[in-house]
Amino acid sequence: MKILFFVDEYPGFRGTEAEKALLQCGVKYLVFGKGLDLVLILVEDERQEECVMKVLSMAGIPHVFEMEGVPRILRYRSVITGRVKAEVEFR
Repeated sequence: MKILFFVDEYPGFRGTEAEKALLQCGVKYLVFGKGLDLVLILVEDERQEECVMKVLSMAGIPHVFEMEGVPRILRYRSVITGRVKAEVEFR
């Protein structure tokens, strides 16, 4: 299980086609914020992760933070290439 999250500034993520497409991935997500949207997405398996990354790529979201465990690892990675740009491990 992973949590993916990103920030989307004005006009934001709420009400977009990308938000509607996330529902088709079968994930749970939350959108917080005023003036910008902080989007948290709970990913339970690889199929969901692939679907979410495809949706975010089409929406023009270049990077997401990724957290595994409770929190054990936090990653900042490219949506387009899938490459990890930075990683922090909590001990």
